[in-house]
Amino acid sequence: MSLFDKSLNIGANVAKKTFTKAEPKFRFGGWQVAGAQKRPIDDRTPEQLFATIDELAKKNPVIKKFEKEIKEMNPKYLSLAVDTMELASKSDFTMTDINMNKVIPNVGESLLEHLLSVYPKASKENPKAMEFAQEVINNTDTLTSKYFLADMAGIFQSPKIAEHLDAMKPLVNEIAESTINGGYLGTFERQINFTNMIKSLLTPDVKPQKISLIRKLSDAVDRLTSADDKVEIFIDKFVKSDTPAKQVEINIANLANVLPSVRKSGKNFDVVDYVNNNVNFVRAKQNIDINSLKNGNIKLG
Repeated sequence: MSLFDKSLNIGANVAKKTFTKAEPKFRFGGWQVAGAQKRPIDDRTPEQLFATIDELAKKNPVIKKFEKEIKEMNPKYLSLAVDTMELASKSDFTMTDINMNKVIPNVGESLLEHLLSVYPKASKENPKAMEFAQEVINNTDTLTSKYFLADMAGIFQSPKIAEHLDAMKPLVNEIAESTINGGYLGTFERQINFTNMIKSLLTPDVKPQKISLIRKLSDAVDRLTSADDKVEIFIDKFVKSDTPAKQVEINIANLANVLPSVRKSGKNFDVVDYVNNNVNFVRAKQNIDINSLKNGNIKLG
């Protein structure tokens, strides 16, 4: 074989590789563990996402109906749309399975149909909601992901809460660990707790800047206290305070100077009162337990 012949073969192989059609790639195959998850980052190419849509559309007329619109949406959020389609295609045959393809009475459309109809617009006008939903799917089991999409579908048409969702996104895994771990119950109890925790931080009187400081406060308390200390964090009071976020951040940093002496005194210390008001206020001893975002027992009251 001449060098010329070899070069033709090389060119043919390159062309064959370049024009090979992408294969569909799914994310939720096999047995799924209940509780908080840490799914790998979606590394599918646009071609693989399109191929996955094509495959799912063969079996689902709703996906076929919205195929064109979904493929034309902001490509950054195409993964969420494909994840939603795949979740709708899965059934776990349990009492709590959520059928995303069933037409909802008095609504006239299924959950899947509603989501696919709002995603294209939301991908352009409300990207923070798309990013938050993707974070939920990446950090929860399939039951919780479906429940979230059903219970909180309104976020995609609510751009006014975008700042809240953006501030809350880094907390999704901790919220999941504190609410949905512990095995399958056969009820939606844990899923309700998960979405209720999220909703509690989406009210108009909650300051997004304070949501962003929750982890910093939680980390400081966990680092500076032990399991025997009586410290409680009331998140509701923390995120609704009118104290400027910069002042709260300074007060959180100063906990390193305050908590050691409080621990020695044996008296209880209201952490949120301190960071909100910058007052070294020691309360009378009370029967309360340590609560932090990390150990999953934060109080909302």
